Amino acid sequence: MLEGGKISNRQAIFLMLFLVLGTANMFLPALASEHARQDAWISPFFALLEGLWVVFIVTELGRRFPGKTLVEYTRLILGPVFGTGLGFLYVFWMVHPGAIIIREFGELMVTTMMPETPLIIFLSTITFTAALAVRAGLEVMGRMAEFLMPLFLGTFTIIPLLVVQIMKPENLLPVLEHGIKPVIAGGLAPGGWLGEVVLMGMLLPYLREPDKGRQAMALAVVIIAVNLIITALAVTAVFGPTPNLTFPFLELAKNIRLAEFLERIEVLILVVWVAGVMVKIAVFYYAAVLATAQLTGLKDYRCLITPTGVILTALAVLVYDNIMELVHFVAETWPFYGPTFEWVIPALLLVVAIVTRKKSPPPPEDPHPERNVGRH
Repeated sequence: MLEGGKISNRQAIFLMLFLVLGTANMFLPALASEHARQDAWISPFFALLEGLWVVFIVTELGRRFPGKTLVEYTRLILGPVFGTGLGFLYVFWMVHPGAIIIREFGELMVTTMMPETPLIIFLSTITFTAALAVRAGLEVMGRMAEFLMPLFLGTFTIIPLLVVQIMKPENLLPVLEHGIKPVIAGGLAPGGWLGEVVLMGMLLPYLREPDKGRQAMALAVVIIAVNLIITALAVTAVFGPTPNLTFPFLELAKNIRLAEFLERIEVLILVVWVAGVMVKIAVFYYAAVLATAQLTGLKDYRCLITPTGVILTALAVLVYDNIMELVHFVAETWPFYGPTFEWVIPALLLVVAIVTRKKSPPPPEDPHPERNVGRH
């Protein structure tokens, strides 16, 4: 195996939470509101169904091909030619969204904090930080997620509670004014985000308890959906429909005032968010270099970290001219582009594997299981 480390199922859950919530909390209330209006808080319920569908497919493939990653069993199912081709398409899919996330980070920092700072400074800094995490390996990334998650999830849970006094329940009414279709449409963007847990297809072989991977992934998806519902509910109750707010959660934090002295805490939100988005970028980054190494037969993925980092940064600069193009892509294209790789292709792979009765034997038992005991 290219990756010798293991992570606990709890650490895997935390990595999945960062994988989605690292950017979703900042952008999704506005994207869902564009279609669902005051019903934006209902849309994540439909996204939850998509997320659970991805969990089922990925874990079912993992059970048929134990010890194999997504790109490895793709070649087993489709053969060396078509399987390798599809594997490299997945590498592109990992790099492209990774660059988009890097650009989202840079745009938010330039727009809200340091408008005079060149965008490339933020892009290169966050990529370099993520590269250090990837070089350290999966175990270190798991520990990092375990350390940061209480602060991250706690912050994004407490903020809605601190604005309860300025919420206006009438902003949530009337419920389902235009029926269920706009709500379903509003769930496409969060569904595309929740589907990013498909990257667990690259990590499942490295869980200490891979047989419990489905429960871990399902729990993570449910926690994510609940968090998105709470966030959208709070934003809508305070502002009403927010399709014109690029960063509605940040605007929510700006409205917090406690005891006449605690205010402007959006800076704290940004500090916590930066940590979260760095972990998210690191997961995409890690999956991309690991997949590339497996497809090309390299013995170590670390030699790919620097060139991949250069590609990520360059693509983040070139991919869009401005933040409006970025938001348009996330709102209009990602809900279809993302699921193509998140569950459409994996579902087809599962069907082919079932029809052709392809599966692989379980990996050999670890001759030294004591090496992984107590490693967190």
